[in-house]
Amino acid sequence: MGRRIIKQNYTNLAIFVFSILGINYFYILTEIARINTSYISGWILFSSIMLLSLYGLRRFFLPFSKVSITNWRVFHIVLGQFSVLAFLFHTKFSFVTGYFQIGLAFLFILISLTGLVGVYIQRTIPKKLSQNGIEFLYEQIPSHRQNLHNEFGILVAKSAESGTLPLISSEILENLHSHFAANKNLLSYFFYQSKPAILLKRELTSLISLNTDCKLIATELLKLVEQKNRLDHSYANQFILKHWKMLHAPFIGALVLLITLHIFLVYSFRM
Repeated sequence: MGRRIIKQNYTNLAIFVFSILGINYFYILTEIARINTSYISGWILFSSIMLLSLYGLRRFFLPFSKVSITNWRVFHIVLGQFSVLAFLFHTKFSFVTGYFQIGLAFLFILISLTGLVGVYIQRTIPKKLSQNGIEFLYEQIPSHRQNLHNEFGILVAKSAESGTLPLISSEILENLHSHFAANKNLLSYFFYQSKPAILLKRELTSLISLNTDCKLIATELLKLVEQKNRLDHSYANQFILKHWKMLHAPFIGALVLLITLHIFLVYSFRM
């Protein structure tokens, strides 16, 4: 797996470098021939963006749906890099002027940045999930959480009957109730670990070492908290992996519409 990713990275880098050299060579030739490169680079940019939009529509076209998702993803990333170069050459590496052009450039940059974030997410989150220890299906996580919540309730009821529950502070019990009631601190789990969950584990560990009377229940609670942490970690990362495209795909449709309007305006004023 590691070698395949390294090979893929080198391939992407090589294509990116050759794209720079190719576009630069083409740009020099057109400048020598005194050809207006704005129209050519504009159509190249528009064509690449239209091809990029096919990534989200591939399932609706039978020939495209037969191509593996891995090959589509590589094609999308490489073409995305190429479109950034085409954009830079189209703007001649300078700031655009005019409200409409600035808005169009801002939208393109926003799509490029969210695309880079998406590449990072798709390359890091699967590794995080594999290191989590237990793999949970995303659709089954709510039922797993409910089971843990039920186990926590049963454990609290048993400790109340045995008289060990009052040995645990009301603040810790309140934090435990809140912890098991819902998926918690999702953004924290994406970056590392949830600080409230770490503090909760630390409090339970202190109870185990300091108070022998409630050692048994505190140990069981600590096990449940660790299971809930793994569940929250899996939910947070799978949620981001599944839904990050909502910050990327809608902007592409808006960009296509604005570029179409841009082309119409350019050729209208040209005539």
